[in-house]
Amino acid sequence: MDSTGILPKFRVNRPLTEWERDKHLKQKKRLDVKLIAQLSVIRMNSRWLESVDRNYGTRGFITMFSLVLVAFCLYATFSLLWLVVGGSVPNENSLWPVIFTSSAVFFLMALGFLWITHKEVFRYTHYPLLFDRAHRKVHVFRFDGSVLSVAWDDVYFTLGRGTSPANMMNWDVRGMVLDADRSTVRETFALAIVTGSEENALGHWEFIRRYMEEGPQSMIEAVRFCMPIWDKKETSAFARERTFANQSQEKGGAWLLLAPFSFLQSLGRMLAMATSKIPRWPPEVAAIMTTDPQDPNNRDASINPPDLQ
Repeated sequence: MDSTGILPKFRVNRPLTEWERDKHLKQKKRLDVKLIAQLSVIRMNSRWLESVDRNYGTRGFITMFSLVLVAFCLYATFSLLWLVVGGSVPNENSLWPVIFTSSAVFFLMALGFLWITHKEVFRYTHYPLLFDRAHRKVHVFRFDGSVLSVAWDDVYFTLGRGTSPANMMNWDVRGMVLDADRSTVRETFALAIVTGSEENALGHWEFIRRYMEEGPQSMIEAVRFCMPIWDKKETSAFARERTFANQSQEKGGAWLLLAPFSFLQSLGRMLAMATSKIPRWPPEVAAIMTTDPQDPNNRDASINPPDLQ
């Protein structure tokens, strides 16, 4: 799974790369691609659209993977110590110092992996993005709980790729806040898609772009589901549904082979969600999020099947 943006964080205070210039996405340029909502919308209407973050769909992977490594390191720590305590290994040829040192290394590794778990556990359930069409602004809920507010027209959008060797083939869409020189990156956020296809990434960008530039009537048909997390945490049943949805497009029997892994990830997701806080927009942003009951473009989790509301 690709957790770019959380681990590792996006690089900032640097110049734009040639790749980012070449893949620049312009707000006024319409793309002829299939629109992809990517299970991103929480709520929307004619004035604003609230979306989940890039890593919402894979939430739980860091927790699951890190806790497995914590368990392994602790097992190794106490197994080595038991060799001494149980008298299985005599103190010959300086074996005990080697065992104690190895135990200490494994224990420190366990603490390190436990720290990585904190990237998801005891944080926020998600990090929403608010696309304020009425005022042409974008509000981004940061990982530390603060909020970035920036004019839609001032954001430099571009395609991005995963950072690790295992994820470098993934595509996403990134918004960058540039310095006055329009070439130095000061802050980066990402839209709610991670995909192995450049076309899919462009499809999600166009989904958001059309909302902001052309209005909800130009993209609302792509909104078939809304994430049932407005002002509440997702249920355990939905956590499983959202985790397994990541593998739903796998060809052949690949999804079946990945099912045990997805099950473990869903447990990590449930733990991460149960221990995390619901994000709250500050008053000045929340005041923007008014709704008109007569608005034909109102969408929220009430459009979902009953078991996904």
